[in-house]
Order: sequence, then structure tokens, then C-alpha cells
Amino acid sequence: MQYRRWNPSILALFITAALITTGCSKCGKKKAETPEADMSAAVDMAEEDTFDPAGTQLTFRNHFDMLVKGCTFDAFNKPTCESDELKETQKAYFKMVEEHGIVILPVLSTGLAGKTDPPRKLAAYTLQEKGPQMIAAVAETPDKLDSAVVQNMLAPLLDRNAVDLVPRASIGTAMEAATLKQMDDEALGLLRTYNPEETKGEMWVHAEGVKHLMVYGRLRTFDYVKEVAKNPQIPLQLAAFEAAWNMPAWTDEESAAICEWASEYYQADDDVKWKAMPAKLLGRCNDRTKWDGALIEEAKRRVDQGIYARPFADAIRDLCKDRPDEQRYAESGACADTRALLIEVTAAKNLPVEERAYAVTSIASIWTDEKTEAFVREQFATQNGVIKKHAAAALKKIELRQKVKENVEKQKESGEPKKGHEPR
Repeated sequence: MQYRRWNPSILALFITAALITTGCSKCGKKKAETPEADMSAAVDMAEEDTFDPAGTQLTFRNHFDMLVKGCTFDAFNKPTCESDELKETQKAYFKMVEEHGIVILPVLSTGLAGKTDPPRKLAAYTLQEKGPQMIAAVAETPDKLDSAVVQNMLAPLLDRNAVDLVPRASIGTAMEAATLKQMDDEALGLLRTYNPEETKGEMWVHAEGVKHLMVYGRLRTFDYVKEVAKNPQIPLQLAAFEAAWNMPAWTDEESAAICEWASEYYQADDDVKWKAMPAKLLGRCNDRTKWDGALIEEAKRRVDQGIYARPFADAIRDLCKDRPDEQRYAESGACADTRALLIEVTAAKNLPVEERAYAVTSIASIWTDEKTEAFVREQFATQNGVIKKHAAAALKKIELRQKVKENVEKQKESGEPKKGHEPR
């Protein structure tokens, strides 16, 4: 799909107009800062709190200015500060980001909106490293995030003078902030200005933004994500699957929608290009009865055809990784079927030896009973090369677990306090 390249000034007007015409009750009434706005304006954006937010912003701005003037920034925006004073300032700067993220966000958004690279680079690096964490801190109280600040974060991404690592680094946080405020039209409108058919730079910026859409956009942005999955460029396809993966705590409705969509892709023989994300998505489905069986059947098909391999094998390994013991060690059910499948993989001579050895490791890491120990010892005694090496490593872990267990039992008998934890 081709997208029209818009003039930045027109786009800026479009975003402002959109806020007025959509009638969004959550979009705020503050006017967005322009890229030329002085950083001191950020202080006026502070919200009421139990401490002095204006003073906190001013202190943070001073740290920001010192790092901008005294440090150097590499191609990935990372700052390097040489003097001891600047190193201490850098520590204080990131401590404030950790403790007062949403309060100092206006300073970062104003820095990002600047026209010179040092402020843009420091703001972009900070948002890439800590931005999602800052947004998550107010996820339950989105009113604390000023819509004007969000607009200020979106505005510099409309700068079409260059597509570099600055917008790519900050676009994820911008997408999360916009969708948290339900400014979905603005977020999607911005993404569409980065035409993935135009250059690789625009493709990567677009893909990075897509990955963050569903964290707070949830199913509201799902149609767009599904559209992106059909793009011929693989990084965009992968970004679409990662968008669903990054969305936390699926409801039953969300799970059903995402899993039906993922089921259209998980049987692709070349899904290594997607890092097996469709299969991994199915492993998160709330309806385990339906999708456990589907994944195991797909695994059997791949074994028969000699194409069973990672990363799909990781999705199979993880099926029972976090299940309770009564499910993991049940004599029937999904975990029993998964364990039997991995034993079959170990014996499958039509598969690469590395994948067969990985199945041994997977069994030993998920199931820790006597049956597993007997199986691993059998592989160590009867196999050669890579499989024997993996079996030997698994045996060492099994023996270590046994020693820890024995020590714990001895401590219980003697009344001594328990030390350490049983390794898995």
C-alpha cells in the first residue's frame, strides 16, 4: 500500500484539527508545544502532586542541559560523559527518570521537539530506555498524562527532514502514550506518514511504532495491526505479531480474536522469518483445550516432514513450562502429549542432531522427576556426539538438584534454617 508523503506543517495542522473534531473527552484542552518552544515552557505543564513538580522539572532540566552541553552522543543516541561531575549528573538524571518519570516527561518531550541533535538525541535515548516504564507508571491513572505533552511527543516525529535513529528510538513511547490517552487517530495517522515502501529507514520507524500499538491500544488498533501483517516486508509482518505479543493480560475476548488471527499463520513452513511468533501467540491463548492440541499436531507434522526446528520448538517447549505440577506430571493431557512428542523428536533420525539434543534439554528442564532422569541417563549411555553432550549437561543439573534436595531435607530434620533454592 502506498502512502502519500505529507508536508510537516500540514500534518501538524492535521493532528491539531483531529483533536478538535473528534470530540475526544480524554484528549485535553492544552495547546501542543511547537518544536521551537523553549524548554522553560515544560515547567508550566506540571500537574499538582504532593511535592513541588515545578522544582523537580527545573532540577531535571538543569541536569538535561548539562548532559547536552558536556557529553557526546553516538549514532544510537547513547551519551558518553567523561568528567566525574558529568558522570554524577548522569546518575542523578536517570535516578530522576526512575522516580519522577511522568513529572519530567514534559522536559523530554520539549527536548525531543527541538531542532538540534544533542537535545533530541538525549531525549530520544531516555525515552527508548525508560519511556515504556514511565508510561506504565500512569497506566491506571491516564489523566495524569497531559494530552498536550503527548502531542509534543508526536510533533517532532512529523519532521521529514531525516529518518534517523532519533524518531525510531522515541516512536515506541510516543505510540504508547498516544494510545493510553486514546488518541488512536493521531497515532495511526503518524505511522502512516512513514511509508515502508519508500526507504528502509521509514520501514524500520514504522515497524517500531507498530510493535507498541496494542500495549494500550488493545483491540482498538488490532485492525491496523492485521493490515500491517499483510505487508510484503518481513520486518513489518514480524512487528505485527510482536504487537499482539506485547499486549499484556489478554481478556477472553481479546484472546479469541488474537488466536484466531494467529491460527492463519502458525502452519507456515518458513515461519522462522516471524521467529515462530504465531505459534508462541497460540501458546498464550486462554482456551488451552483448543490450541494445545493444534500446536502438538502441527509439531507432529513438522517432525514427519523433517522440518521441526527452533524457534517453533521453543513454542512447544514452553507449552508446559509454567503449568502447575498436577498438569505437568499428569499421565494424560497436553503436558503428557508434549513430553511424548519431545521423546519422539529425540529419536527422529530425519531431524538435525542439534534439534534432537535440544529436545533432551527441554525435557530435563520442564520435568524433573525420576522418569526424566531415567530418560536422560539412557540418552547419555546410548547416544554419541551432540546428544550425549547435552545429556551429560542435563545429568549434572539433575544431580545438583538432588544434592540441594537432600540438604534441604537434612536441614529440616536438624531444625536448621533453609538455605538457597532448588535450581530448575
